[in-house]
Amino acid sequence: MYESTKPLCVGFFIDDGYTKCVPSVRRALLEAKALLESIGYKVVPFEPPDLLDMLVNLYLPAVLGDHYFKLLRTLCVDRVDSCVRRTYLLLHLPHPIRWLWSWWFYMQNPVNSSLLAVKCP
Repeated sequence: MYESTKPLCVGFFIDDGYTKCVPSVRRALLEAKALLESIGYKVVPFEPPDLLDMLVNLYLPAVLGDHYFKLLRTLCVDRVDSCVRRTYLLLHLPHPIRWLWSWWFYMQNPVNSSLLAVKCP
């Protein structure tokens, strides 16, 4: 239990820079912020870290450290949705070729381009 006499400071953010917050979630966050402030907490907005950088440099190399082997093995026995079919096919290519393709995809979608260029350890 929080026992300090100083007011607790709570940080929040609504927009991470890549995905838009739906209006109902925005409203809920602002209502929670107002409620916390009404009971004496200090609520401050903060900027989240660069999520794309975290995803590309930390999360994906850790999760896909087996060079996509487990992911591709799982997907090869099932039908692949058309939304991810191109990515699925590109993951079968060696990293240098994927890296070159990522430059071309950058014009269409910088986020997907960065994900395609990820090099697993």
